Amino acid sequence: KQWYQRRVRAKRRKLKEDLEEKEQKAFSGGVSVKKAEQSLAEHIKKLQAEGEALMRREEEKLRENFFTRATATIADRATVKLKWKCNKEDAANGGYSEQVLRKILEQYGPVGDIVVSGKKKGSAVAVFQSIAAAKICQQKEKGLDGTRFSVRILHDTDTEEQQQETQNPPPPPQPQP
Repeated sequence: KQWYQRRVRAKRRKLKEDLEEKEQKAFSGGVSVKKAEQSLAEHIKKLQAEGEALMRREEEKLRENFFTRATATIADRATVKLKWKCNKEDAANGGYSEQVLRKILEQYGPVGDIVVSGKKKGSAVAVFQSIAAAKICQQKEKGLDGTRFSVRILHDTDTEEQQQETQNPPPPPQPQP
């Protein structure tokens, strides 16, 4: 029996020593865990700041890209409104549909979008790809023989630029000594 009790005591002592050693390692390692947590928190803040800066740069690039594309797209286009007499009950809309209007208007140049109003009979809006084509159409086109239409330019960059120049004329050149 004594031999057995000595053996059990030796095992208990060994387990106790192992446990104390592990606790000591964990406790001394706890300081490094705190340092690791601080380091990780600092690294996360740094990455967040870099990510925010990257997002701002990308957003600026997108805005610049959108602005240049939008101005380049609008720069050559002219929007026109077409009006003709038509009864509200006329299902044929005075003989004008998107296809008919496209065929008529494309004689003057490429046409982008055409929207024929479903609510207000006798009107449509079309976007010419060039301002010159819209101006020629406005001067020459009268529509179908049975139902004439009028063309009015709603938006073109030429008239806007002219209006801005007349409202805000450029300063006269300064004489150089």
